[in-house]
Amino acid sequence: MAIDPMERRLAAIIVADICGYSRLTTIDEEGVVRRFNERVDTIIRPAIEKNGGRFVKHTGDGFIGEFQSVSAAFRCASEIQEAFVERNQQAAQAGRGPLLELRIGLDIGDIIMRDGDVFGNGVNIAARLEALASPNGICVSQRAREQLNQFEVSFVDLGDQKLKNIAGSVRAYQVQQGDAPGMLYMLRHRRVYRRAVAIGLLLLGAIGIAAAYWIMNPGGVRDREAFLAEQLTEVNCSWLTISEFSDGEEGVQLSVSGASVAPGGSVRNTLLREAEQAGVPVERINVRGIVPMAPSQCQLMEGLQRYRYTGITRLEASETTIGGDEGVRFRLVFDPEELAQYTHIYSIDPSGEMIMAEDRASMVDRAYERDDGRLEVDYMSDHVGWGGIILMESDAPIDDDIVLSLVGSERQVPAFDEAAERDNWRFELVWLNSEGEEDDES
Repeated sequence: MAIDPMERRLAAIIVADICGYSRLTTIDEEGVVRRFNERVDTIIRPAIEKNGGRFVKHTGDGFIGEFQSVSAAFRCASEIQEAFVERNQQAAQAGRGPLLELRIGLDIGDIIMRDGDVFGNGVNIAARLEALASPNGICVSQRAREQLNQFEVSFVDLGDQKLKNIAGSVRAYQVQQGDAPGMLYMLRHRRVYRRAVAIGLLLLGAIGIAAAYWIMNPGGVRDREAFLAEQLTEVNCSWLTISEFSDGEEGVQLSVSGASVAPGGSVRNTLLREAEQAGVPVERINVRGIVPMAPSQCQLMEGLQRYRYTGITRLEASETTIGGDEGVRFRLVFDPEELAQYTHIYSIDPSGEMIMAEDRASMVDRAYERDDGRLEVDYMSDHVGWGGIILMESDAPIDDDIVLSLVGSERQVPAFDEAAERDNWRFELVWLNSEGEEDDES
């Protein structure tokens, strides 16, 4: 009986994939393949070798790398993403496309080596985490996250994830977009004299920031509600708002509502940490209004949120679940005089699909008047679970095809950005069909 020679060991694994590869190849298959192969040779392989790793294989639309430590794998993944972003910027300026954006998953675990290839749970989990990462992002498991404290980066807690073909759940964390772990690691791990230079530069920067802050805010944070609302906008893959706020002797009390991939407890902890650092006392944060957003909805929601405008008159929404779990009936109450001339309502279902529900004229035409003079319209949702209603306003007639072009897109659509800037598009999430968390204590 023949037995294949296999080696089992502990290793850190990164698995990467090009976002929307199938779609990109339908646009320019030869060009996409050629450009990715060139980046494998000039960016990916050198970065892996530089960080002491091994290039396992080219998967066609991605790659797999193996490392002896989590820190080396993470540093390599960060450097690759930074290089890809820079190369994409150059390509965009030169009018070359489409852009090649990576998602990277990272895990550490037992792997099996056979004929140079790798198998095992660590590889499988890294591959599943890659699918959760945002474009240009890195998603890591909790056991990998625990070994990355030396990096000055922020992680968004995605909560326990049930991954396909993986027994049990895996806690996942995503690197906060905009952080640069590769460069920060270099500043922290060069020779002593370079450390001294880096520390000096960071210290000078900190002094400058602090001075500017105290000039602008000599008494600390003046508008505490605005400060905390700004922190909510930094939570990756979310659409959050402060629905209630008060400032008393014991500190601020607030309620947060909206949707987020990060659990409510993680959002609350983020606010508490930022508030503490800024000297803002907090008495209580209620997160029951936060409902879970599916990772598949992130690209769409973040694309719309780039043009979020909280000055939009929020429609008052109420709901009543009917027929057990068959659906949800809800109504929107509004003053027609407060709606822009060009207003559309869009619905989003749990899969991330979005459809245009109706325009302002249709809403007003079928609404009935309430005793308070406002109008009310009824809707029926055919599912129970995450779903939402987006209110959009524009200064010019709205092209629904361009708005809906974001659905299923792996990156921002140029035509969408152009129309949004030209016609002053603005969006707000006005209703959510899901229950939030039970725990509401700070």
